[in-house]
Amino acid sequence: MVAKIDLHEARGPFMVIILISAIVGILAIGFGSAFFIKVTNPLLRNLYQTVQALQSSLDKVKLLNGLLPICMSCKKIRDDKGYWNQLEAYIRDHSEAEFSHSFCPDCVKKLYPDLVQSEEE
Repeated sequence: MVAKIDLHEARGPFMVIILISAIVGILAIGFGSAFFIKVTNPLLRNLYQTVQALQSSLDKVKLLNGLLPICMSCKKIRDDKGYWNQLEAYIRDHSEAEFSHSFCPDCVKKLYPDLVQSEEE
């Protein structure tokens, strides 16, 4: 005896399993994507804000670097074109620094000894 198998009857359970597997897979992908977005969005937002803050800080920084040829006597600095510039002018032109002039105590004593003596008395 030869048994005959009806393919329509055998195919039914496989189709149900395939359909259930597809639905479970789609749900898993959907929930996984939603979870991924929920977790990464705050991180990406924080990263974006950090990059913006760093870029803003970098835009404000004007950096002096390398070797500066400076006169041992008058302290003038030679620029790339070979001109000698006052220290204050060179730093002002190559950075964001501003200068306010004053005298240190040693120079006040040397340049204005009468003023120092009158204050001590």
